[in-house]
Amino acid sequence: MPFDVLIVLDGDGQHRPQDIPALIDAWHQGGEMVMGERFQYDPSTPWRSRVGNQWFTRLLRRVYPNCPTDTQTGFRLMERAFVAEAIERIASSRYETELSMLLLALRMGVEIRSIEIPAIYHDRNRSSHFRPIVDSCRIVVTLLRWICTTT
Repeated sequence: MPFDVLIVLDGDGQHRPQDIPALIDAWHQGGEMVMGERFQYDPSTPWRSRVGNQWFTRLLRRVYPNCPTDTQTGFRLMERAFVAEAIERIASSRYETELSMLLLALRMGVEIRSIEIPAIYHDRNRSSHFRPIVDSCRIVVTLLRWICTTT
């Protein structure tokens, strides 16, 4: 089935479908990938999410200084050519998939744009299936594997 862009959003209700036109507008302004970055200092963000996202972004920016500030956002627009490449090259699952897509885009020199979006945390994000220790370790291991394959 032909398409120009693929838009993904997490299924936990954290992202608003009405923000999709903003992703498309940013894509029209230039960019092969557009990431919906959650407000960085939103007081409704659960503490574990805020700390984890900030820590990981700092770590990732040491390797890729031009990476977006919300590296784990599940609200993205990606052009078809990049999606095809990601399907071929990424074999991860769970939460490290978002990171793998971002790392592939950074490695390929994909032009990444970001727009600021609100995030909705229902019941302090209890519906999330993110396992803080296990999934955080998987994400860090994924980053280390990508770093080791570039050197």
